[in-house]
Amino acid sequence: MVMVAVTLDHGNLHVLCINVYMPCDDGSRQYANSVTDVLGFIESVAGMYSGFKCIILGDFNFECCGSSQGYREFLPLMDDLDRFV
Repeated sequence: MVMVAVTLDHGNLHVLCINVYMPCDDGSRQYANSVTDVLGFIESVAGMYSGFKCIILGDFNFECCGSSQGYREFLPLMDDLDRFV
């Protein structure tokens, strides 16, 4: 898994770009731990840059459907990120 964060702060432009590359969902405990690590990183960095617009990019390696563990974990974080803006 790879995670990188970059800020763009120029005048009235305040953007946080987070790039992630997650492993493929194999249903293992290791996968669940990796998802937790990535989402924790996103939340931590977004918290440090409160007020910045946040763009999350990369390869999440999960389907956007309710049967995907990664997707189910990702959705609540996206709702929570609204509090940082």
